[in-house]
Amino acid sequence: MATIQFLSSRGLPFRRDDELVGSPHNGNFLGCLELISRFDPLLSEHLARYGNKGRGHTSYLSSTVCDEFIQLMAEKVLRAIVKEVKDGKYFSIIVDSTPDVTHVDQLALIIRYVLKNSGEPVERFLEFIPLHGHTAEHMEETLKSELKELDIDLMDCRGQSYDNASNMAGKYSGLQARIKNKNPNADFIPYSAHSLNLVGACAAECCLEAVSFFGFIQNLYNFFSASTRRWEILTAHLTKCERGLTLKSLSGTRWSARADATKALRFGYKAIQDALNEIKVDHGTPRAAQYEASQLITVMETLETAVMTVLWDELLRTINLTSKALQQVQIDVCTVPILYSSLIEYIGQARNDFDVYEAEAKTLTATEGYKADSQRRRVKKVMFGESAGPEVPRSGREAFLIDTHYVICDCLSQELKQRKDAYKNVEEKFGFLTKTKSMNIEQIRAATEKLKKIYPQDLEEDFTAEFCQFISMVKDEESVMAMYKKFLELGLRDAFPNVDICLRMYLTLPIANCSGERSFYLLKRVKTYRRATVTEKKLNAFALLAIENGFTTALDFEDIIEDFTSSKLRRKHL
Repeated sequence: MATIQFLSSRGLPFRRDDELVGSPHNGNFLGCLELISRFDPLLSEHLARYGNKGRGHTSYLSSTVCDEFIQLMAEKVLRAIVKEVKDGKYFSIIVDSTPDVTHVDQLALIIRYVLKNSGEPVERFLEFIPLHGHTAEHMEETLKSELKELDIDLMDCRGQSYDNASNMAGKYSGLQARIKNKNPNADFIPYSAHSLNLVGACAAECCLEAVSFFGFIQNLYNFFSASTRRWEILTAHLTKCERGLTLKSLSGTRWSARADATKALRFGYKAIQDALNEIKVDHGTPRAAQYEASQLITVMETLETAVMTVLWDELLRTINLTSKALQQVQIDVCTVPILYSSLIEYIGQARNDFDVYEAEAKTLTATEGYKADSQRRRVKKVMFGESAGPEVPRSGREAFLIDTHYVICDCLSQELKQRKDAYKNVEEKFGFLTKTKSMNIEQIRAATEKLKKIYPQDLEEDFTAEFCQFISMVKDEESVMAMYKKFLELGLRDAFPNVDICLRMYLTLPIANCSGERSFYLLKRVKTYRRATVTEKKLNAFALLAIENGFTTALDFEDIIEDFTSSKLRRKHL
């Protein structure tokens, strides 16, 4: 039991090529037992007598028995999670999907709720559900049937969070709209960090120069990584830099990778140029590689590339820091608009700081002017019947400032404002919880009366009076989480039951999908190419024990052994 608990809590494989005691290919389970048997005479004797007896002999070492124990442990963990959900009553659902190695779309079901004793909001993995359709109707029926099977009441759901796909987040016929039709109190909250990814993706494609810049970064990485000799030359030059960082590849999904890539280019700009120049004149380098190096040098020598490097590093670094802050479970939903507003304000400042970025860019490259200034201007031919109006010439700097810099900053600001509006509904309901210090008593009364009308089944008439008295006790607390912890420390749950309900409903609202992403990582570890035929039941048992390993390590062996033995009894009571 201890060995099974140890391996399953860490997501490690149990078996390998055979099930023979003493074989070097028998896997982690039998290998651990062999190690323990060196210090345990009883186990050593058991392995010697029953280890390789084969079928028909009871040894409790077979994969069948091992799978039965794993299933019993997973059922115990699932029951413990469901009990916590029911104790907390209110919850939110987080749903996301990804294809596994067998190209089956696996829907990860995560539930967020507040622990009754500590007041901490937690997100628990429940199971993977194989999807055989991507319509909102199919996902709704799948989700409802799974919650019903777990005996979790959908009417107690107060929040739902999905990605921004139309079948999930559709306003009229998406999954969130269908769930809201069943339960009007289940507010939809998009993934905040995923929304930032979409903001960055939109800005990176808003103009031709932005697309060209990120294509250049990827080409630069591909050029050096294609040859160990070239990578060695690059590394030698980067080690001479004070802050020389290794070049990074871009990623279509993780925008933190783009932030790392632009940072590496910014602080290793001259070293990378020197490496390219060395490769360009190296006689041992193929002609095609020398030509490619010269093309990359030409791009790096332009002032436009240097300015874009500095600009995107500043923007992406700030977006990445905001995204990391939003991935914490303890962040409450009303903090998201505040972080978005601060990001919008920063981008507005960056829009006006073009001179600062240009000055740093000129230290990275020897070129003083823009490429457009050295090119021949095209004069538009005046056709018959057209009036020849005066053309206003623009310098290369003005063209880059207007057509690139302003476009990128404005696109980011506009997209952020649009994403921020998605949280307006929740902010209107619960925003007063974070603004009590700046509100007078009449404003607080009006806000609580409004919330009471929205949740008439949950909040009673005494809610307004309870909250007004409660605020005076926690006026020094900075966040809603701190307010609720203080509330529990003072033992006020029985005295202010409606305040307890209000705070629990608010803290259950999710803002990110980090738990779902982590479950996908484990899915790729458990369901590999060599274990592609693992059943869905066994997959969920493995995943649950590994992801919720806090429950796994706290399991009582006696209860599991009793359940196991009762299932094996042959004697029947007449």
